[in-house]
Amino acid sequence: MRLTAWFSHSASQFKSTKALARAALLLAAQVALNASLGVYLTPDNRLTFGHLALAATAALYGPVPAMANGVLADFLGWLIKPTGGYFPGFALSALLAGLIYAAGFYRRRPGILRILITRAAVVVGVNMLLNSLWIKLVYGRAFFSLPRIVKSAVQFPVDVLLLYLMFAALKRIPRALGCAEDITE
Repeated sequence: MRLTAWFSHSASQFKSTKALARAALLLAAQVALNASLGVYLTPDNRLTFGHLALAATAALYGPVPAMANGVLADFLGWLIKPTGGYFPGFALSALLAGLIYAAGFYRRRPGILRILITRAAVVVGVNMLLNSLWIKLVYGRAFFSLPRIVKSAVQFPVDVLLLYLMFAALKRIPRALGCAEDITE
């Protein structure tokens, strides 16, 4: 599928009130999972599970709603629990994470290999590189820190397993979620 067709198909999801409402519910789930289940290990290092809702948004509705949800979840998360001034670099990271998840999962069958590759791209490209740059710019901390690397290494297999189980559950809910294509096709 051409890139423009991929984006326009995804953007058309916003024309459906049901899809828009369901994407908003996934946004609420993402914010709630990050705020309530997010555990700070250090001031700049925390375990979160909001990426599960972002990946579901990307798989069901594509890159446009996923990128919008990523940015909105970042901003709403900051409003709920501000940790200093708002820095839009983290919103860019969330936008790119939504795009990567959509590239891996939208209109595709998310098997274990696809989940591994897509999650690794988000962890390495967004979490380890881009977010480390933002943390260095905002807080003046080291670009690479051992606690962030260890946290990512420990959380990665858990994330892959949770994504696999989530997509297995989504396969059992055909078209009821209001997406144009269900993820099993």
